[in-house]
Amino acid sequence: AQVEAEHALQRAEFLLSNVDLSATEEADLLANEDNMARALPLLRVAVEQGCKNTVDAAVELLLLMLRVADALSLPATVQTLAACTEFPQHLAAHAAKLLMLRPAWPGRDESLRRLCHLVARASPVPVVLACLDLVPRHCTKEALGFSWLLEPLADQLARGFKAGD
Repeated sequence: AQVEAEHALQRAEFLLSNVDLSATEEADLLANEDNMARALPLLRVAVEQGCKNTVDAAVELLLLMLRVADALSLPATVQTLAACTEFPQHLAAHAAKLLMLRPAWPGRDESLRRLCHLVARASPVPVVLACLDLVPRHCTKEALGFSWLLEPLADQLARGFKAGD
């Protein structure tokens, strides 16, 4: 399975290397969308079946895709990221900032909540600090609130009250 995951990652990297983020022509934009759409199932294999290094590399590519995802590709990108069994610790703070800075989340579903939980639990203190770095922020009505990342950490960060407190 790990060999298959590594091959899937390599194929996804090849597809994504052909994406031109400066494209303005309709044909080039469609080719970009096609390459990104074809890379997603390959990256899912990498995050579900890969060893730690393969998962890390796949998540890095998915975070880049998350930055440029449009309303149509965003749900599939989120679902693929949420397929991780463990989110890479060293990418959690960066992912938290990307999640909090995205102005809108069309079609948000349970996979987005799962992704937020994975990110938060991967590295709690850096995620909280990443959120604090963003305060104050100009938040849109469609943006995620900090609670999406902080609620999963409440039991770790807040001391429980006992009788007599």
